[in-house]
This record gives sequence, structure tokens and C-alpha cells, in this order.
Amino acid sequence: MSKKITRFLSIITGIAAVILLAATITLSIQAGEQKNISQQSIPVYLTSNQPMVILLQEPDPGSIVATILARGTPVEATDYSKRGSITWYHVVIDENISGWVQAEFISIDSL
Repeated sequence: MSKKITRFLSIITGIAAVILLAATITLSIQAGEQKNISQQSIPVYLTSNQPMVILLQEPDPGSIVATILARGTPVEATDYSKRGSITWYHVVIDENISGWVQAEFISIDSL
């Protein structure tokens, strides 16, 4: 009788392991799909009261300047970060030029 119980428990454990593996794979695929969605870029323009807009290397006012671009420059917003009360957008001009800019300097309309 003991061997039958052990065998039954082994079968149940195996079935549970397969179910958990399937669930893990499903969740992993869903997480990968969500990551791809968040990596889409949105075309926007740099805006400012000044003729130039400063892009920083990190989403922090004390960060090093990555580049300075003219107001109205079309860019691609690829990511965002909320730091305290300030929202920052990571923008890309081309494969060599990118940086972070505060949300107030982003517009979906051209100037």
C-alpha cells in the first residue's frame, strides 16, 4: 500500500510541476510582449521659450549635458522616467545622439 501512495504522490507532483512550468512560460511570453510594446518610439518635437534645448545624459537636472539642439528639432521619444514631480523623456535623434529632456520641453506638434 505504501508503494501505491508514493507512486500516486509522484504522479501528482509531476503533473503539478508541468502545470507550473507551462504557467511560467506563458507569463514569460506575456512579459516579453509588454516589453516590446513599451519600446515603441513616438515622434515628438523639442520645444522651449529659448532657441535651444539641452539634452542630458541622465534624467537628472545635475546630469552631464549630452547635446544641445535647436527648438523644433524632431526627435523620437523612446522611454520616460518620473523623478519626484518631474517627468523626463528619453529622446533619440539618431543612433549616435540621444539624451533625456524634461516633459515641458516635448511637444507632439511642430513649431
